[in-house]
Amino acid sequence: MMKDGFGSLDLFWLTGIIAGYFAIDIFQNTFISQLACQIAFVSIAFIFFIFIRNKIPSFLRQIFVSLAASSFLMCLFLEGNYWGKAQATNRRDYIITGKGEFVKGRNGCGQPYIIINNKSQEKQIVFNCDDKPQISIANSVQLGIAKGLFGFDVIVAKTLH
Repeated sequence: MMKDGFGSLDLFWLTGIIAGYFAIDIFQNTFISQLACQIAFVSIAFIFFIFIRNKIPSFLRQIFVSLAASSFLMCLFLEGNYWGKAQATNRRDYIITGKGEFVKGRNGCGQPYIIINNKSQEKQIVFNCDDKPQISIANSVQLGIAKGLFGFDVIVAKTLH
């Protein structure tokens, strides 16, 4: 590791941030409890922190590396569930209980989303910007759902009604 520059720990931390982005993207298409993901993330980070606390001198770097490792492992778990999904899909209809859109970025459009209830759990389904007109008039959505590798349902198709 370099003292004044970009070292291997910095690269690991950057990789963790990128993995976290992909984990969030896959989470949006997986029926898994947000609380369960948060508990798993914090638990993994804490366990990793215990193992590295004597190996890395800076407390701040210990925290960053622990969070990066947790992001990376959560990404592997969610990606594995998603890409290892079964070929067979079920079609399920859901009533839309809420609608909205994310804050518009400099180059973005403010992605629209809908909210549905699945087994008494609220789920936010994100759509492309091109779907805004259809979302504004839709009352229900039909989702194509496949069973993921680790047993969590994965959204493979979305049709607004």
